[in-house]
Amino acid sequence: DFPVYPPPASLAHLVPTLDADGLDLMQQMLQYDPAKRITAADALKHPYFDDLPQSSSQAS
Repeated sequence: DFPVYPPPASLAHLVPTLDADGLDLMQQMLQYDPAKRITAADALKHPYFDDLPQSSSQAS
């Protein structure tokens, strides 16, 4: 017999201060299936980061 666990709480409940874009990014980053998970390059292009100032130079 396997134990029965309650369903996990929603991310919005776990991180109540995170806005809709942040929740969307987090959900995409936490996908179990790597084929469905957002790539690092795509994550950096996510709307969550749109209001950050753009760097004038690339890190090397």
